[in-house]
Amino acid sequence: MDFPIRLQPRLRPILLLFGVRPDNALVRLDEERLVARFGFFTAEAPLANIARWDITGPYRWWRGLGVRRTLGCGWGASA
Repeated sequence: MDFPIRLQPRLRPILLLFGVRPDNALVRLDEERLVARFGFFTAEAPLANIARWDITGPYRWWRGLGVRRTLGCGWGASA
């Protein structure tokens, strides 16, 4: 099952610098894994490693723009 990440139209030119388009900004969930794609970046985790999730925000556009990585959680960004 795919869940698209909504992209604000005014931010799309900036997001193109990260390779982000509507067709590659999504979270894919299957029976075994969660895969998040955001342009050139991908993060994966087995469902067994996910204990909970939260919706946060709203954020100002300059705080929510781009890609981040949490160190020590085992998620890697790859091109």
